[in-house]
Amino acid sequence: MTELAPSAAAEWREPNSLLPLRWGSYSGRQLVGAALVLLGAFLIVQTTAYTTLIGWLGSAMHVAGWAILPARGGRRVLAAPLSMLAFWLMLLGPNLAWLTSASLALWLLVRRRPGIAYVIVPLPALIAVAGLVVFGPFLNRTAFYAVVFAVAAACAWAARNIAVRERTRSIGSKGEKPDFPR
Repeated sequence: MTELAPSAAAEWREPNSLLPLRWGSYSGRQLVGAALVLLGAFLIVQTTAYTTLIGWLGSAMHVAGWAILPARGGRRVLAAPLSMLAFWLMLLGPNLAWLTSASLALWLLVRRRPGIAYVIVPLPALIAVAGLVVFGPFLNRTAFYAVVFAVAAACAWAARNIAVRERTRSIGSKGEKPDFPR
């Protein structure tokens, strides 16, 4: 694989960063929104019959995170309830942790990633299934969900890198001066 030249990554911009914002900065909203989405999801899956308040707090944080993210409204309106539903379904047991992949796919939709980036969507599901097979009934739920969510976050970051690479590759294929060595 060839490494992208620094200028290629510097010239590429997030598609959502080009949207006009009514309030806040792009990077601030991105950081706070992503943190709320992830933390809210983690609180939801930690909910028990005795801690329903934590689940409601997590739900509010999760939806607020999707609302804060800089993106087109329709995509966020679709992603927020579907993602929250996936995490609430995980309360039925860790065997549904594969639904983290559904939330990752929604993240990629909201972030406007190219189709090729969706190839990484199954990775959190594979990690979840592997964890269930390896640890079975001795599974520590908190650690398990932390690992699955960390893998999903890493996949989201990898999807961004795929988008950068795909964009620079498409510039080179259109006959424009490529920004990276061949």
